[in-house]
Amino acid sequence: MFFSWITSLSDEQEYWKQSFEKLQNNYINFSRDEDYSKCLIDEYDNGCYILNSEKLTSTERKIIESLQSLKCWQDKTIYMGISNIANAWTDGMSYIAIDKDFINKKHLDNRYCLYEILTVMAHEMAHDVDTSNTHCHNEEFYRNFYEIVKGYNSPIFYLDMLERKLHRSKIEIKKEKEKEKREKKEAKIKKKLGITT
Repeated sequence: MFFSWITSLSDEQEYWKQSFEKLQNNYINFSRDEDYSKCLIDEYDNGCYILNSEKLTSTERKIIESLQSLKCWQDKTIYMGISNIANAWTDGMSYIAIDKDFINKKHLDNRYCLYEILTVMAHEMAHDVDTSNTHCHNEEFYRNFYEIVKGYNSPIFYLDMLERKLHRSKIEIKKEKEKEKREKKEAKIKKKLGITT
C-alpha cells in the first residue's frame, strides 16, 4: 500500500500507454510461421496511369507542352501520369509518361532537376517494350540508352532549350493569373456600380 504511488501511472504515462495501444492496432504482429506477403500487397497499387490533360494544373500542362516541343522523343507523345512504382514509363512505341509527383517534387529553376527529368525520359526511350508494370535492363537496353544519350539528338542536348521554355511558361502563367485577377476585380467593380455588359 505504501508503494502504490510508485507503481501507479501518472496522467502523462497513461496518455502514452493509450497512444501506444492505439498505434499497435495499425501493425500486424508477424510470426515466422505465417505467410503475410499477400496482406502486405493487397492494398498497394502498382499501376501506372496516364492523366487526362484536363486533370493537370496549368503549370503541369506547360511542362508537358515544353517537353513535347523538344524534337528528340522519336515521335513519342509525352504524357503526365501517376504511379507508385515508376518515375516514368513507356509502351515502348508511341508514348512516354512521366509521374506527376516526380515532376512536382523537382525545382524547375534548377538545371540539375531538369537534367534528371531528361535523363529519366531518355531512359524510357531506350526501352522498346512496355515498362508500365515491370521491365528489365539487358544489354540491348544499355546499348540503346548509350546511343540515345550520346547521339546528336540526345534529350540532354535540349537542356538549355527546356530551361528557356519553362522560364517563358512561368512568365506566361504569371501573366494569365494577373489578367484573371484584373478581370475579376473589374467585374466586381462593375457589379457594385450596376453596370452590365
